[in-house]
Amino acid sequence: MTIIGGVGVSIGFGAYSNLTVKPNIINSAYQLDIDADSITLSDGLSIYDALSVNLTTDITVTGANGRDAGSEANSIWYGVYVIYNGITVASLLSTSFTAPTMPSGYTYKRFVGAVRNDGSGNFLDFIQRGNYVYYISAVDIASGLAQLTYTAQDVSAVFPTASGRVASMQIGGYAVTTWMDVFLSANGGVNTHSKFGAGINGNIQGSWVERYVNWNSSSDFMPWISGNNIHFEMDNITARTYTMQGLAYYLNL
Repeated sequence: MTIIGGVGVSIGFGAYSNLTVKPNIINSAYQLDIDADSITLSDGLSIYDALSVNLTTDITVTGANGRDAGSEANSIWYGVYVIYNGITVASLLSTSFTAPTMPSGYTYKRFVGAVRNDGSGNFLDFIQRGNYVYYISAVDIASGLAQLTYTAQDVSAVFPTASGRVASMQIGGYAVTTWMDVFLSANGGVNTHSKFGAGINGNIQGSWVERYVNWNSSSDFMPWISGNNIHFEMDNITARTYTMQGLAYYLNL
């Protein structure tokens, strides 16, 4: 394997240093900022260390620093890439998480994150630091939930499960009418991976970590195994419902 580029802090393909991805502060609805001290890219044969990366990608345009192809689709996940053509380091958005359509001349690439837009085409508000992604405000997954046995709930609108890149996810939410305990499972209810107390009407009351029997400030991270569903159940559904929310997730970069 050939290594090209200047001396940096990356050490082989897959490496990155001080990576940050977030909506642009001025045009947050349609632009993303990608910053890093270094990111290692590959064309399959050689690797290139991109240093002092400072990029802005725009979903409303096509080509380098924009979408890879086609028109912008709403309510969909896009993979975020850093690319290189031998001269210029740029960014790219693609609905493919494995094989983006590369602009002419660009052969090096690196998947660095994921972003979803809403029904109006506006990016969800988040900050990614390294492989940790957290939403600025909790994002509703579903409301009016009331189940006493483990029941499937699709979470793919808040976590990029179809990408195969999710390592773990943090799900919280709140109760309507009164307090309740919520149990979450990543494998169909065979095991409980997170248990937390859902606070009343918009207050996320945290997590009950049973091994310590104490309350934490947020719900536990749970592993993503496969598919688009997690399973949930509640301890009581008498005159109460649960609104499920996505809080944060880890990516496999």
